Amino acid sequence: MFYCIKENEEATLTRSFTCLLWDLIIRTNDNKNSRYYQILDKDEEQKAFKNLIYYLKSEHDFTGFSKGYGWVHAIAHCSDTLADSMLNKDFDQEMVEEFLLAVKEMLNNIDKRFIDGEEYRLADVFINGFKVNKISSSSFINWIKNITFDPYSGDLLEYYKFNN
Repeated sequence: MFYCIKENEEATLTRSFTCLLWDLIIRTNDNKNSRYYQILDKDEEQKAFKNLIYYLKSEHDFTGFSKGYGWVHAIAHCSDTLADSMLNKDFDQEMVEEFLLAVKEMLNNIDKRFIDGEEYRLADVFINGFKVNKISSSSFINWIKNITFDPYSGDLLEYYKFNN
């Protein structure tokens, strides 16, 4: 997940698709009907959750689609995995808070507007948090209030951050 984290292009593909593999592992690990149910012990599962959160705030390649590589989608793939992780009973309130901080940091670091649906995939994490009562309306509103993007700024980057 952190393969050549300072590099883009092919390295980002490795990181991005590693997130999708983790999604499969996390969903399978939590599926009582799977023969691989709880193949990860609690410590391994917790480490996977923490790594995903850390990866979300660490990724710097925000490419959605590349003419040379196809779908890169690192933020979208990480979000898909975090959306499924949010449904896991062991993704606790502390991790929810870490996730919220990571999203805020990622949004502060982004250098362009999402144009390939990444924002919808990220929203799925929040939606799942609402569904399982891990994110309340009031905590979400407070989180939004603490984000200080100015959509009326003359700075285009500030506008992109707000829209994301």
